[in-house]
Amino acid sequence: MQTSTIKLLRALVCMMLMNSLNAVADKVVTDSPVTDLSQFAYPVQDAKEAFKREQYAFVGIQLHDTLETPGVTAREVEVWSTQPVEPLNTRWQSFANIEEDRTALLRLRQYANRYNLMTLKLLKEKRRSDTMRYRY
Repeated sequence: MQTSTIKLLRALVCMMLMNSLNAVADKVVTDSPVTDLSQFAYPVQDAKEAFKREQYAFVGIQLHDTLETPGVTAREVEVWSTQPVEPLNTRWQSFANIEEDRTALLRLRQYANRYNLMTLKLLKEKRRSDTMRYRY
């Protein structure tokens, strides 16, 4: 009798913990400074589409005192792009620091890294094709 009661109590405690974890996960996503993380799902495709529209800007993450550009150095940004770095998050809209939400920050860094590397690759290919185009 006692073992079945203990098993039932354990099952109830596990169910309560699972429900509370789901609620915490929902809170993290909805309270994130970046409101919609699903828009950062396809960095390579986004970079190619922006390149077709002749938008050659790199993307960055606006932190408290700096603008971080994962995947490229500040010198590469200066050499390869004539447009300013576009921040993925805007601090004045979010009213919260991205540093507080580690999962959102990691997701933005991964997205920006792949986006910037693809943009850099496309810029190098464009420069190579432009120099070879008019050779006779």
